Amino acid sequence: MKKLEMAGWMKVSTSAAIGLFTALIMSSCGEKKDEATAPGTSTTPVELMGAGATFPNPLYTKWIDAYTKANPSIKINYNSVGSGAGIKQLQEGTVDFGASDAPLNAEEATGMKN
Repeated sequence: MKKLEMAGWMKVSTSAAIGLFTALIMSSCGEKKDEATAPGTSTTPVELMGAGATFPNPLYTKWIDAYTKANPSIKINYNSVGSGAGIKQLQEGTVDFGASDAPLNAEEATGMKN
């Protein structure tokens, strides 16, 4: 019974992580609205810096590799330094996105610059 409960939790948390990571990357990659270029075809290189959770790092690495192959003008660097350090770096504005294994509490969320 424990295995079934864990499997359901893993499916939910994996889906949540995928959605969160995708939303973070997409929100960081937005181009100015007055530019008339197709997504991923910008000639201006874009570099995104991220930091956070260590557990999902192997999955993030695969996603980042696939995304940058499809969008060569976008470079994404992710440092798996732990959720707490990722939150702190995002609050300080030293990274473009952060990843955490758990949702931010109210204090952490209000400390964000963006």
